[in-house]
Amino acid sequence: MNACLSELAAILEQEIAVAEELERNLSAQKQAVLDWNMDALLAEIDARAPWLSLLAQLEHKRADCLCQSGFDGAAVTLRQLLGALPPNAPERDRLTVLQGDSKKIFRRLQADERYLHELMENLLGHIHGALNSLLPPGSATYGETGVAELPRPETTLLHGRA
Repeated sequence: MNACLSELAAILEQEIAVAEELERNLSAQKQAVLDWNMDALLAEIDARAPWLSLLAQLEHKRADCLCQSGFDGAAVTLRQLLGALPPNAPERDRLTVLQGDSKKIFRRLQADERYLHELMENLLGHIHGALNSLLPPGSATYGETGVAELPRPETTLLHGRA
């Protein structure tokens, strides 16, 4: 049991380290969006994939560790595991600290990811609105007198001319 708990703690420490890298990556993505640097944004999105893959591998490893110790890896939580430990277990303090650290960083990571997606959706809406104002109307626009107004001239921006 002690070996399993030590291995579990090591896996949780690795997961926290990966989450910290993902957090740095999200910060770089936000900055790239704010700077309108799409090359940097795409590079950061590509750099994120290996970290997500590593996180999935660590989760699989954690579930295997718990299964080998007689726990159902998918059903047991760290809170339940800590509740089952005797109060004087040497691993208890380490796992309690890791539980708090992982909860904080993964909540922060989820919030940052939601913020980034909202930011990109808002920017996309603004870009879409700006581009729509450049296009000629699909049907005639009528003025107060009921006479068709002259269509707006096509912008040279759409044709790549200045």
